Amino acid sequence: MSSTIINLNNNWEYCNDFEEEFIAKDWDDSNFETVSLPHTNIMLPYNYFDETVYQFVSCYRKTIAIDSKFKGKRIFVDFEGVASYAKVYVSKSHN
Repeated sequence: MSSTIINLNNNWEYCNDFEEEFIAKDWDDSNFETVSLPHTNIMLPYNYFDETVYQFVSCYRKTIAIDSKFKGKRIFVDFEGVASYAKVYVSKSHN
């Protein structure tokens, strides 16, 4: 069985906050920052910083178009660089 690896690291929309409405398919994320992964969501000094500074929930959004050749296939998305915890929302669209 062969597999196809597709790099999805580029062109993510990022906000250093999270609100439930951000997960809506039609949410206007035009005010989000466009970033590539891996991404540092906060710059910290190497030594002597308050650990609570980086304890926050942020949001990354990306629209992924799935080619029709993958219809009926199993698709896995591997997030290799999540710092400690991630909640992933997937919505299906028929275009």
